[in-house]
This record gives sequence, structure tokens and C-alpha cells, in this order.
Amino acid sequence: MIIKTFHEFYSYSNDISQLLQDLMEITHKTTSKKLISDYNLEGYPKEKQEKIVYNLADLALLSQGLLKGNSLTNFINRSVDLMETFQN
Repeated sequence: MIIKTFHEFYSYSNDISQLLQDLMEITHKTTSKKLISDYNLEGYPKEKQEKIVYNLADLALLSQGLLKGNSLTNFINRSVDLMETFQN
């Protein structure tokens, strides 16, 4: 559930990184279903759907210069893995 009370919101002010992480998770969950539907991914295994959705989100971050470090490495590795599975 999204932030329930003002008290919960106020408690996030002490840990902004946790707030950002929670917001990213909520955003991912709500957009994943739409992306799976929009890109007609229902026929793929759930694991592949997740990789594709993460790659779409990472492409958006990459296009804005916001994908760095471990996230960039994970994106590259996931992209290579997806390319290999689509070739088979």
C-alpha cells in the first residue's frame, strides 16, 4: 500500500533513499503490467517478461544519462542475455 498516513510520510524524511526505493518499486509494479500488455509479452515466460520490462525502464534512464555503475553493468548483462535467448 502507498503511504497510509502523514506519520508514515514524515518517517521517510529521515531516510530519503528508502522513500525513493519504495517509489521506484511502486512505479515498477504499476507500469510492468501495462508494458507487458502494450508490448504483447504475455506469451513469454515470467522471467523473460521481467527482464524485458527492466530493460525498457533502464533504456529510459540510459537515454537521460541516469544509468551508471552497477545498474549499467546489470543492464548490459541483461541485454546480452536477452539477445542470446531471442536468437535461440
